[in-house]
Amino acid sequence: MRHLVMIVALLAATAAGAQQASEDEAGAVSAIFRCLAAGLPDNWGRAHVLMTLPSPGATEGNVRYLVAPDGAPDKLDPFSPCDPAVPARILLELRKTLPTEKQNWTGAQVELVRQGSTFRITYDYPK
Repeated sequence: MRHLVMIVALLAATAAGAQQASEDEAGAVSAIFRCLAAGLPDNWGRAHVLMTLPSPGATEGNVRYLVAPDGAPDKLDPFSPCDPAVPARILLELRKTLPTEKQNWTGAQVELVRQGSTFRITYDYPK
């Protein structure tokens, strides 16, 4: 458990500078990680949250959780977080804090990398 707490702290501390994430995004990813940690295998290297919405501003969508073992980033397997709805709710709440022009995303991807305790969050927009 101590190891997980340390990873969450490092994610929050390093993410803002390394990924140019906002403070809100770093906080959201830390909260998401706390839920993901419940289902991550001991040998995880990368964890992914993939959320798709049917339209901009939608309040429900599809969410998938994938994990790759350390050293095999292309070998993705599904896993279950503490509650599959929690990370989705966090992402939808985070959307409200984004600049207006970035709130209309229809896809959000969160990637957590164990080595280096970093993350990346990206958004997809309708064409």
